[in-house]
Amino acid sequence: MMETQSPPAEARLAALEARLAQVESALRRIPALLDPVNVTNGPPVELETPAEPWKHLVVRRHPWRKQLYLKGRNMTVRILVGTIKANGLTEEQAAADQHLPIEAIQEALAYFEANPEVIALDHAYELYLRKIRGLGRGPESVPR
Repeated sequence: MMETQSPPAEARLAALEARLAQVESALRRIPALLDPVNVTNGPPVELETPAEPWKHLVVRRHPWRKQLYLKGRNMTVRILVGTIKANGLTEEQAAADQHLPIEAIQEALAYFEANPEVIALDHAYELYLRKIRGLGRGPESVPR
């Protein structure tokens, strides 16, 4: 049986460098591909809308969720508060754990307490969707 010779190390290195250059070139083009102006060929689409009086909470377009999100994160207030309560974290511990300013944690907790009906409605609808799709129970409600 004849053995196949692998290319010399210099040739393999050159091939890897060429592939790396292609990957780097593709990565440089990604911001242009993700630019909302390029996607819609129109004015930029606002992904997050400020929610007065909150500084760290924003409104996002979603088919059924009405609760606020944390600015710059794909995280709802209920998810953050649920994490805090489930793990028994203080505001300072939560801020460190989630890499958020303590003001964002305080705002999320205040919003959660001030809007129980919005949080409960979103949670109930999520459970309903999971049930009709046969996905199981899903997350528990966050205790007050």
